[in-house]
Amino acid sequence: MQSAFRTSSKQTGFKPVNGVGQNVAILHNLLRHARTNKSNLFVCLLDVSKAFDSVPHESIIRALVRNGYPSEFIEIIKNEYKNSYTALSCADGDSPLVYIKRGVKQGDPMSSVLFNLVIDELFEIIGDRFGYELPGVGRVNARAFADDIALFSGSEIGMQELLSVTEEFLRARGLELNADKCVAICLRKAGKVKKSQIADSSVKNPPSFTAQKKPIRLLGINEQCRYLGVLFTPFGAVDPRAPVTELRSALESFRKAPLKPQQKLLMLRPYLIPRFIFSFINTECYPKLIGQQDRLIRRWLKEILRLPKSVCSEIFYLPIKDGGLGVGKLYDIIGIAKVRLHASSTRPSDECLRFLMETQGSSMHARWCHAMRLSNRPSAININTRKVLSIDESRSRLLETMHGSVSEIFRNSPITNQWLSGQTRIMKGNTFIKALHMRTNTTPTLVSTSRGREVDKKCRRCGLVDETLIHILQTCPFTQGMRCHRHNNVCRKVSEKLRVKGFQVFQEQGVPSPPLQTNVSRPDIIAIRGDQALVLD
Repeated sequence: MQSAFRTSSKQTGFKPVNGVGQNVAILHNLLRHARTNKSNLFVCLLDVSKAFDSVPHESIIRALVRNGYPSEFIEIIKNEYKNSYTALSCADGDSPLVYIKRGVKQGDPMSSVLFNLVIDELFEIIGDRFGYELPGVGRVNARAFADDIALFSGSEIGMQELLSVTEEFLRARGLELNADKCVAICLRKAGKVKKSQIADSSVKNPPSFTAQKKPIRLLGINEQCRYLGVLFTPFGAVDPRAPVTELRSALESFRKAPLKPQQKLLMLRPYLIPRFIFSFINTECYPKLIGQQDRLIRRWLKEILRLPKSVCSEIFYLPIKDGGLGVGKLYDIIGIAKVRLHASSTRPSDECLRFLMETQGSSMHARWCHAMRLSNRPSAININTRKVLSIDESRSRLLETMHGSVSEIFRNSPITNQWLSGQTRIMKGNTFIKALHMRTNTTPTLVSTSRGREVDKKCRRCGLVDETLIHILQTCPFTQGMRCHRHNNVCRKVSEKLRVKGFQVFQEQGVPSPPLQTNVSRPDIIAIRGDQALVLD
């Protein structure tokens, strides 16, 4: 649909690009550019009241006609929205029909495209007038993500003109601005100081902008506003130390929560970590800071799961199907995302964005490329290859340690790793921890607790060989009875399942071995159903 419904490059909503990341990058880097170059910059972040619910159907049809779509297609859209109605059901019966004459349909894949077409005419009307001047590139005056519109200007008069044109455009299409939620960020030239002055209501002759005949709030030097989910100050996107503090607080709350260890792991993996990924991607955070957050999370995991400090870190990051805990590694996730965002933002399709990314964010980009072992201009193939290599390197590093020397066996049997997800209800918290210790070979034995020391490591029960986990589980005479009991329980459960499936089951049935049939084999289970026979041992 995107190929058929062409809209302005200033609109990034509902397109196959990281529109949020690009718009956040433009605003952040424009504020930095204006501050460092002592330029006037006026920004207005607009809030359109209930935009998707309020756009009249006539405006949708008008936008389709204006863009020259075939009359047959326009008739299809008319029929889709014509005579749409709903009703409320209650105990006393149904209400009268309520005809829907405004708004796009929720859940309809066409809705986002149709809304973009309605808003798109605004960018044609304003062109690049009254915009903020980027030397050698041109003017930038607007960006939008669906109904989140940001206006930029190099003068107060120009900004008020942009606001007036936008307000009139929206009013003609049945939409209106919510002045109480609109915010203005203003930077002014300030004499001999090195950077532009932040102009808020406390300065002499502060800027004044209006929408719906109401004043728009000026963002103060110590205030914050949220744009596309990212907190901004007049200096740019909020310092990444803010989400760092939130992450520490969240981990401490989880640590004290009355939950099983596997439940805490389950909350961390799909909920807590993804919550902070967005903030870290869209703020100026360097590899060192993100590496510190990974170490913080690892320390938290080792405490919750009672793992020794020496356990291999890769066990936390490998996918569950490979025998790991599937916890996202922020260093790799954010590094790849930042490199990919920079690569998509420096394409020639948007000269203003490319100029800002290359002049304002080059230092951070270079550090992340170095951290990800990529060139400064990596291709999409190189980025994807780096992502795959990161997983392969984690597998190799784990395989080389005593904690993951048998990890390759578990990787070839994904079903044996399902319990690592923490979603099983039959395991107690203590059982989960002990099972994880056995999986990572960190169960306390004389060998594992005395590495590097010259002490007697012979088994404390049999005294025959060194006391390792494999010896205890498989060969120690003292655990022979428990091994037999475990073996018999497994055979019994498998036999019960086979009988339910309709098999005739024989346990430890003697079978003469060909060709002389002088030896007798006794497999644990022989299961027969029709002309199918299974031998399990």
